[in-house]
Amino acid sequence: MRKHAKFLLPLFLSLIPLLTSAQYDKKVSNSTSSSSDEGEADIAISPVDTNKMVIGFMQSSPSSVVFKLYNSSDGGTIWSASTLNPLTIATNEFTGYHVIGGGDILLAYDKTGKLYCSWIYLLLPPSQNIDSCRWVSYWAYSTDNGNTFTLEPGNSHFWGQGIINPQTQNVANFADGICDRNWLACDLTNGPNANNLYVGYINYPSDIQNTGLKVKVLSPG
Repeated sequence: MRKHAKFLLPLFLSLIPLLTSAQYDKKVSNSTSSSSDEGEADIAISPVDTNKMVIGFMQSSPSSVVFKLYNSSDGGTIWSASTLNPLTIATNEFTGYHVIGGGDILLAYDKTGKLYCSWIYLLLPPSQNIDSCRWVSYWAYSTDNGNTFTLEPGNSHFWGQGIINPQTQNVANFADGICDRNWLACDLTNGPNANNLYVGYINYPSDIQNTGLKVKVLSPG
């Protein structure tokens, strides 16, 4: 008995971290398809109240790209679906266009608890002209921990726009060109740039010689 107990104790102790962490393994997606769960997940925690957090991720299929957003107010025990529906926003704004790509959903809180979210869609026009696919980089904000979001009017809810042929990678001379592989961060210091929102990204304009990494800044308010 002593020999077996001595052997099993280290094994039991090694399992404790796994047993403890299992209680935090929360499933927020109902999909069971590994081919559609592309992920690109991002999670953010409020600096005002660390019990408040939000997670966003992408699900794709042959016909569309959907972004899902869930928030929690109790440290991740209970998650609730946000009312944000990026797919509906895009298809309502670009009537007749078809979603053929997208990604990079990102989240960031400022030091007041205001939450920012960004995402990207690639849209095929109603004409089916592959040369005129619209690349749209959206942003929105929430003041209720991600339950609801607000978009600025007009073109102000885009942080980037472009037109591209995704087959040839030819970028048209339109607006910003292609703004991709972005990242969000808010200044959480007490300095002069407090609550500024920064988006870093790679920009592919029509003049490929000007391709490079760039930063855009949104001041608070």
